[in-house]
Amino acid sequence: MHRHYQVLGPASINTGTGGAIIDCRHWTRRSAGEEEVREIVLHVLPEQMAAARPRLHHVPDGYPAAFIWTEHADNTSIQTHRAVCFGSSRIADPSEATGGFVGSGVPVTKTVFHANPTNRPVAGSAGPQASILGDPDFAELCASLHRLGWDIGLHSPQPDNSTRAANERAIKSLAERYDARVWIDHSCSVIHNGVSALGMVPDQPHYIGDLLARYGLRYCWTFASEDASELYRCGLSIQQTRVGDWAVTPLMWQHPPETGTLWIWPSSAGSDFSVVNAAELDELIDDQGVAIMHAYPAYVTTSDSPPYFIERASEGHWRTTTRFEGSLREIAKRRDMGLLLPTTIRRWCTYVESIKDVDIYPSAAGTWIIRNTGNSPIEGLAVLVPRGHAVSGSGRVILRGDDTVCIRDIRPGEVMEAGAGSCIPSRMPA
Repeated sequence: MHRHYQVLGPASINTGTGGAIIDCRHWTRRSAGEEEVREIVLHVLPEQMAAARPRLHHVPDGYPAAFIWTEHADNTSIQTHRAVCFGSSRIADPSEATGGFVGSGVPVTKTVFHANPTNRPVAGSAGPQASILGDPDFAELCASLHRLGWDIGLHSPQPDNSTRAANERAIKSLAERYDARVWIDHSCSVIHNGVSALGMVPDQPHYIGDLLARYGLRYCWTFASEDASELYRCGLSIQQTRVGDWAVTPLMWQHPPETGTLWIWPSSAGSDFSVVNAAELDELIDDQGVAIMHAYPAYVTTSDSPPYFIERASEGHWRTTTRFEGSLREIAKRRDMGLLLPTTIRRWCTYVESIKDVDIYPSAAGTWIIRNTGNSPIEGLAVLVPRGHAVSGSGRVILRGDDTVCIRDIRPGEVMEAGAGSCIPSRMPA
């Protein structure tokens, strides 16, 4: 879960001749004489007890798999945002949604520009790109989506380079307005304050590492997030298990030498979502995987670009495409069956980060102890034990294949016990 290299883009390293190179900084890079100490505890147990060891699932609330849409903010307008959220640009109120993400009940990790001081235009349009400060209607749209459980984060402070003061205003504003926890790098050849650029270099004017930490933005997308993404060959799962071990990516990782305590999450380029279909979603569920799509849903398309998420209606307004609505229906159908969790980066990353603080160890009585050693409660902890076994505490129980899935909320310091016993399954489908 922790080891993956960091990619530094053209803003970070220039050849001095007008060209640029990409540099990969490995997690295991160490200085001469540096030492690292690790510990491991081995338990020698009877075979039957070892086979009954509880396992923690990497998707909360008992769902086998998860699906996360992440939005990059490029080249958007308030009209295209309304269309992709509500089904039509003529709709401004979430309660009136006829389609789109909100109409399907599918949340998004949505990143935005805080400001657009140069009025950088939307391609093919006279209007400026949407930003929080530049458009009160867009700021209110984001507030309404946040109230629905969406992530609202930063793609960067603005569509072009910004000063240290502007960076702090943007990060502080998003944290205060929307309780932001997510940052998605913009092009590092254009924006120098990205995590993939100079944003984590303390002696640079574009440094933002201290600002991200101060205001709580801790889950980041960088150019290392898609180093081996092959959506059409590897399928929807970010772990890319379809092609064997060579492309397997961690669920999320840290890179202490380069990005400190930030968590980096992977994704697959997913604006052409032809792979978001029934067969691929069912394989994702069978593999108990997580799909994280890097997409541009509200991007203003031009006449020579294919309409993926939205299109122009004959009356001139924007609306969602039939194909996009079909993909949303397939996701929502599996959500309603209890098989697929449409969620956000914040919810999923918080969960995955928190389960690293759960200790599991055998007791002298022949049972397994499950302890939350962290400082935060864990909601929807999914514990898998063999059929015929149970986990103490109140919560839902699902029978799935050879496993009993016990869903529990566990407080800091709380202890649960797992062992042989009877479980009463809920009515949630297995």
